[in-house]
Amino acid sequence: MQFRVNWRAPSGDVGDVIFNAVAMSTNADGGTIGDRIATAQAISLYAPSNTPQLNTNGAVNAAAPTGPGRSIAPRALISIFGVKLAAPNTFRAIQATDLDTQDRIPTELNRISVEFTSPPGDLVPRLGRILFVGDKQINLQVPDLPSLGDTVQIQAVINRDQGQNEIRSNVITSDIRQIAPALFTRDSSGTGAAAATHANGQLISTANPARTGEIISVYGNGFGQTNPAFQPGELPSSPANLVAGATAEIGGMVATVSYAGVAPGFAGLYQFNVRVPSLSAGDHAIFIRTASVVTQPGVTIRVQ
Repeated sequence: MQFRVNWRAPSGDVGDVIFNAVAMSTNADGGTIGDRIATAQAISLYAPSNTPQLNTNGAVNAAAPTGPGRSIAPRALISIFGVKLAAPNTFRAIQATDLDTQDRIPTELNRISVEFTSPPGDLVPRLGRILFVGDKQINLQVPDLPSLGDTVQIQAVINRDQGQNEIRSNVITSDIRQIAPALFTRDSSGTGAAAATHANGQLISTANPARTGEIISVYGNGFGQTNPAFQPGELPSSPANLVAGATAEIGGMVATVSYAGVAPGFAGLYQFNVRVPSLSAGDHAIFIRTASVVTQPGVTIRVQ
């Protein structure tokens, strides 16, 4: 048996359209014994007219989105910018229920995934681990790329592996390096006050500055392999040290690093526990160096 209904689509893009159907079969005995109820749901597929478009140079290091030399790296956290990446005004952040069967960050969120290929040596798409989807931005962790050249090709895909319903964006190219170390800042611009905390977890700020001799924690991105290693999308359950190690400098003075490695519980995030050297009061530049590569300029720590 088939039923036909008349339906008019919304005049504007409202995101997913959900169709619910309920059917009941009865035996006409005036009661409920022997009766059956069936339900079904269907969600509208993304319209081809809404093909996503990635911005040229739209893939950036999440900790240092602007400035020269701010490349991306395998397992680094990045942001990709474009248009029509989701329905207007979408703000879809990952939740615990979105983790895959291995408790890793998923490769698809809000029906969108991101493919990475590294030509000419490797044309097999690798999927990023998606943390956030908006209509103009996707935040994700870069997958491992077995054959790493100087560039990587990136493409967003909606309804991946759904045949004619699969919608693909344009392909963009980004510089990529084995490591791309950068420090997170409080305003996410990549410059200014570092995203740093006291030992009690409180943010370091103008009103709550660091003190000489204090061990503080600063957070970064793109620092490379740790021991033990963690797979892309995996949430580290315990500390793990950087294989290449790290040194720090605050205000032009060496700052002792007591820990350099993953931030437990966060995929792709690195933590550095650093002792503040003897400095005058004010804002002082901070740098972290690993494998002869240094973090971006313009990041500061307020010291009292």
